Amino acid sequence: MRTRVAYATLVVAAVVMLAPVVVDRDSYPGSTYPMFARDRGHISAVATAVGIDEHGEVLRLTPNLIGGSDEVVLAVETVLKAVRAGPAAADDLCERVARRVTRAGLPAVRIEIRVETLDAVRWFTDDDRTPLQITRHAECAVEG
Repeated sequence: MRTRVAYATLVVAAVVMLAPVVVDRDSYPGSTYPMFARDRGHISAVATAVGIDEHGEVLRLTPNLIGGSDEVVLAVETVLKAVRAGPAAADDLCERVARRVTRAGLPAVRIEIRVETLDAVRWFTDDDRTPLQITRHAECAVEG
């Protein structure tokens, strides 16, 4: 009897662990980790805020300046949430970022809230960080 229970438990555990792979459904407790297992392609859209200096050069801002935290994902999500909420929310975020940039003393004269379409492979392998496309959602001046 104990042997049957042990084998039944083993079979149930194996089915639970393999089920997400068989039905291609990601859920707890078994996961196929699709965010790592599937090819997402090399083109990505990233919501961000950038500073622009007096010569028109882009200044990449830290997550702390963008979202008020050191978390990169939180900074991206903060911008994405503002962009999705519409122009008023993007303008509000722009002003908050501009105040942080002013306090940090960066040489930016304006801030842009934007979504950049990037070639991730080129970004990391060729060191070419030129966006393929830029969609601006807000722009504001940096006081100072």
